[in-house]
Order: sequence, then C-alpha cells, then structure tokens
Amino acid sequence: MEAADRLTVGSIAEEPYCVDSRSPLSEIREHAVNQGYDWMPVRDDDGVIRRMVETNRLEYLTDFGEVKDQARKVTVDDLVGTEAPIFSILKRLQDRPFLLCLGRSGIDRIVTRYDLNQPAAHYFGFALAIVIESEMARAIEIELVGFDDEAVAHFAEDAGIANNRIAKWREAKQSSTQPRLINWLSFGDKLTVLRRAGASRLMSRYSTVHAPVATSIDMLLADLKEVLELRDAVAHEKPTLGDHSVMFRRLRIAHDLAHALTTEAE
Repeated sequence: MEAADRLTVGSIAEEPYCVDSRSPLSEIREHAVNQGYDWMPVRDDDGVIRRMVETNRLEYLTDFGEVKDQARKVTVDDLVGTEAPIFSILKRLQDRPFLLCLGRSGIDRIVTRYDLNQPAAHYFGFALAIVIESEMARAIEIELVGFDDEAVAHFAEDAGIANNRIAKWREAKQSSTQPRLINWLSFGDKLTVLRRAGASRLMSRYSTVHAPVATSIDMLLADLKEVLELRDAVAHEKPTLGDHSVMFRRLRIAHDLAHALTTEAE
C-alpha cells in the first residue's frame, strides 16, 4: 500500500485555464462552457490566483474588474499540495469539480476528476488491484485451511474455472520448484473461489471500515468485481479507460478496498 500511495497529485495536475485580463471575457466563457467548467480560477495581473468565479456569472460581465466583484476568495478547502498523495483527493473530488494545487510559488496547477484518467492514475489503480489480489489470495488460504493445493484445484475445477492454468500448474509440479496453486489463479479465478468458499476474513475488515453502513458479502464481491474491471481495463487498454466517471468510481472503490483489506496488516 505504501508504494501505491507514493504517487502524488503533482504527477497528474495540469496548468489551469483561468479568467484573466489578457483575453476577452466572451472568449473565456465560451471555452469554459465548451469544456463544461462550472467554476474557473481568476488570475490577477501579477500572475497570482486568489479567487474563483462561477462560469455562468461571466455571461453578463464585460470588464475584468467586474469579475473580481463576482468572484469569491480561494479557501483552504479549495487547495491541495502538489506533494499530496493521489488517494487523499479521491473523496474530495467526489463533491467538487476541481482542486487548486499549491506549489512553492503559490497556486500553479489544477487537478480534476478528468486528470484521474491519465496513465499515472491508471498505474496507481493497477497497483491497488495487485494489493487487493494479494489479500484475496491470503483470504482463500485461510478459508480453505486444511486443504492442500490439489484439493483447492478440485474445488476450482468444480467451479468451472482455471482449467488451463491448473493443468499448467500440475505440469510445473513435476519440477523441483513445487509452485503454489494460488499463484497460478487469476484475479477472476480468486473471485470465483471466494464466492464459493466464503470470505469471512475479508468481510470482517470490509464491514469495520464501512461501519456504521450495513454491508454484505454481495457488496464486497461487487466491489472486488469493479477492481477486476479496473485492472483489466488498464492491462488491456479497454475503452472504459476513456470514461472518466467510470474510472473515477473504480479508483475510489479500489483505494477504499485496498485500505480496508490491509488494515490489520498495517
């Protein structure tokens, strides 16, 4: 988890498009509307961003001085440090369109939900999926304690999964390495095994982190399926990578789930 959390906001933040005195307000508003910006930063003539203004207020304004009168001051709630880990902004961006990034020389960048759909954020999500899959493997070994690998293999085969991977595992068993079966099962295989074998270890952590909200095994499995979809989208460059709302939701689920399932270990 520590490695996944090292990815910072600065790695995905962008140069902000601002209201300023250098461009006509009509031009700025048109661009903002076309991009779907509800709010915009206001850059003063000295280059510093101190205020924000609602885009719809620009429609009836003709002078930059009027913009300052209609704008509100930037507050602490609008800010995030460029060195902050990406996970720290996931919940905040659920309730607001963007955060302004505070660097060494003041506000110099902006981060939005769309920015969470960049390769750096994709790799963050993939790393979270690896953490979660490791906890799934551990949970399976606990749920099926007393079962040797061959018994687990039969269990998986009865579920109709991983036949090719199990066959290759049995071939590898003939060598002196004695590979563990759990390492040959895919994320999807592990999810199916957990569905059939139970997931009490994961469920206890999941329920604790989500308390007092009622949880169920179906909710846990549904979240794990979302993480699988996130992992596969990144690994195979699926079209869903282009849907920022889907990726934002899955990143939030993956982050919350990874922290929930590793709580005891930390």
